Amino acid sequence: MSKQSFDFKRYKPEAPSGSRKRPLKNWKKPIRIKSEDQINYKNVSLINGFISQRAKILSRKVNKLTWKQQRLMSVAIKRARILSLLPFMVKTKFKKLY
Repeated sequence: MSKQSFDFKRYKPEAPSGSRKRPLKNWKKPIRIKSEDQINYKNVSLINGFISQRAKILSRKVNKLTWKQQRLMSVAIKRARILSLLPFMVKTKFKKLY
């Protein structure tokens, strides 16, 4: 049996058809928490920047927060919701197409 030599340096595998990079979604600019800002349920103006239009808590990837800040922010949002400072959900009316 003879072995065929294979030149690995010249071999380039073809990329699968679905491997194209997808364009990034347009994220809103993250709000930076300053050292004098307190993550507190009473600070509604700060908390509003960390929830979506549908009143959902945004992920840490979107917020650019540390894990500790994200945990404190989610607790503050939940407390503000219980005290009715923030809505649990936002309902929008959709137009009927027919």
